Amino acid sequence: MNKQQIIDIALKELKNPTNEWSIILLETHTFIEENGKIKITRIDLDAFNYKNDKIAIVYVPVKDERFHFAICVDIHLKKVNGIYTESWNRVNFSAMSKTYSGEVLKSFTKIEPTKIRNKGDVAIKGSSIKYNYSSLTISIDSYPESVLEKIKKLVNILKTDTEGVQKLVEKANASISVVIEYHIGTGNLGELSLNASLISEISNLEVPIGFHFLASGKTMPTPIEKEYINSTKRNGNTQKRNKKNSS
Repeated sequence: MNKQQIIDIALKELKNPTNEWSIILLETHTFIEENGKIKITRIDLDAFNYKNDKIAIVYVPVKDERFHFAICVDIHLKKVNGIYTESWNRVNFSAMSKTYSGEVLKSFTKIEPTKIRNKGDVAIKGSSIKYNYSSLTISIDSYPESVLEKIKKLVNILKTDTEGVQKLVEKANASISVVIEYHIGTGNLGELSLNASLISEISNLEVPIGFHFLASGKTMPTPIEKEYINSTKRNGNTQKRNKKNSS
């Protein structure tokens, strides 16, 4: 299958949902369109590849939300085999100091920062509010991807200069920050699991890591709950008709 065929299969499911989760998700949320076409943020052509299973994921932004629809396309079967919402994930390494300038912080490491800020810089454009500290940030791209993959990517970057990273930890309280904004959905947000290898790599860097969890979006029932709700409605309507006929 080529890239366009994968896109076509994924978008067909959004336009005419057949998967029970697709139906429920699209009853509570909608996708973003641009110029009459469904917007696609990212396509992971090799999201899962094991033996005879090969899955591509098409990420579609959700209107008024930061999380994405993630449509899983089975490459071999040429059909959608699942859909879920990918949380909005932000992972970065940051250092802050009221003593050192942004340029000095940058000099502590060989890693090129994503952003540096100096004490006294304007915090909000058009206002007189200024930062009272300098900072350095190394960020992973904001496109939709599992938080675990983003953490791995950041750790791999930091491993290229462990001495500089530790200097920033020592002199500017540097740390790794992980922010996850889940879709509240059914109320089951899932879990975040770091394997022993990744934990060991973070430990070897001697860098603190903090997690911040958020949830947004609309609630929705599971397929079983939805069937129960529909069954209750059907039974209620039947009872009303029977009562009306008997009178």
